[in-house]
Amino acid sequence: MKGWLATREGLLRTQRYFFRLQWGFLTQHLTETSAAIVRYFIHGARIRIGRGGLRVVVELGVLGMAFAEWQGSSTRVLLIAGDSHVFQRWVTCLYRAKNRDIRRWYQLGETLGRGIDGVVRLGISVENGQLVAVKRIALFTMNADVGMKLRFALQEIQMQHKAAKRSSHVAAVLDVFYDDEFCYLVMQYGNKGSLCRLLAVRNGNLGEAFVRIVMIQLGRCLLSLHQSNLIHRDIKCDNVLIAHSRRAPLHVLLCDFGFATVWRPESRNTLSRFCKEPLGTEAYLAPEVLRGEWYGAPVDIFALGVLCHVCLTGTFPFESSSRRRTLRRIERGTLEKLDSAEISEDAKSFTRALLNKDPYKRLTAVALLQHPWLRGRSRYARRNRTSPRATWKRTFHAVSVMLAMQRLARRAPETPGAQQRSAVSFQPQRGRRKSSARAPSTSTSYEPEADSKRTRIRSEVQKSRPQRRGRRRLRTAGHLLP
Repeated sequence: MKGWLATREGLLRTQRYFFRLQWGFLTQHLTETSAAIVRYFIHGARIRIGRGGLRVVVELGVLGMAFAEWQGSSTRVLLIAGDSHVFQRWVTCLYRAKNRDIRRWYQLGETLGRGIDGVVRLGISVENGQLVAVKRIALFTMNADVGMKLRFALQEIQMQHKAAKRSSHVAAVLDVFYDDEFCYLVMQYGNKGSLCRLLAVRNGNLGEAFVRIVMIQLGRCLLSLHQSNLIHRDIKCDNVLIAHSRRAPLHVLLCDFGFATVWRPESRNTLSRFCKEPLGTEAYLAPEVLRGEWYGAPVDIFALGVLCHVCLTGTFPFESSSRRRTLRRIERGTLEKLDSAEISEDAKSFTRALLNKDPYKRLTAVALLQHPWLRGRSRYARRNRTSPRATWKRTFHAVSVMLAMQRLARRAPETPGAQQRSAVSFQPQRGRRKSSARAPSTSTSYEPEADSKRTRIRSEVQKSRPQRRGRRRLRTAGHLLP
């Protein structure tokens, strides 16, 4: 829900702002495209109608007051609508958003995974039985304030929702629910589980063709993210989901945008152009992050290289006997040699190019997709010949041939002398030059215009050939013929 509403500033002055109600937050903007200047968390809020009509007073609840105290805003907001229709819509949406129980919409099932922020469980929609993944984020922790946890949860939701709009390889955010202790993030589900689970099932051997398709789809995803000035900063096997369907036998989904941030390489401000916070998983951290330097989008490329090495060999590229030695090898860029005979040279060069310790010499998302290893053919990219469209085409061609043969049979009925003529050799006269003289043949022959079944069928087939070629061109162009 969004629209223009008026609110009171001071005792007598009112000002119009653009309000947006989404993900359990009521945000206030100066214009439709500007950033939010004030946010109100309305879970558990008290909604009452103001005096004079067309006025709604929102008094924040306990969590809303904690969030307002953390950001330094008011705990009460007055909304003034322009007409009765807009007023009724806003009142209905506010009442629905203040108390939404996830158990009324989804039935929670088994645990799919655990992380630092929370637990991911399987969910089933009560309305249509759709399978979803529900991430439960704890709002009360020992090392963080409630307002800060709500701010981080909102940032993760906004980042993942923005990335899902740009790329189909990002798990889409379907809905958000809250209660007094947790935030529930409902997102798209990968029915084959995570890439880490798939590695455990196959004993670390996924096959080069499978890994190549995963790299292609993740490369396209990173290209969309980096073009949108987003950095994921936590690419790993646990955050890559695999989905399987009849239309897409292998579809990769990237999730968990808790560490994602905005990156503006064209900005003159160093704080906006680069990042310096050492966030992410240790085994996937880039050397510049461990050295405490400013970093940008190349950290995602390095993490993708570590993921590619794990999928090809089943081991980490900088693995050592202790954690300290592992971090030292990552910082120095000491990469183990890929001596496996089962891995092609193109795959080895691709992995080394991603794991370059110099971020300026590392492949970009655009150059990554142009690598020879990813430009080769794959058995997953073949045309699906068992699709309903292909089956319909084959059936249409077979029926067309049968109908054509039936028409030819009706046009050329059996004659009394057909059996006698069929026993005689058929030798049609071919075109000859006018100047040449040819002796008459002693054998009996028939002209192409002879009234025989065989001659009629042959002439009909010759006449229908140009029409059949034209139909084939139309079918390849995607047109449907009557």
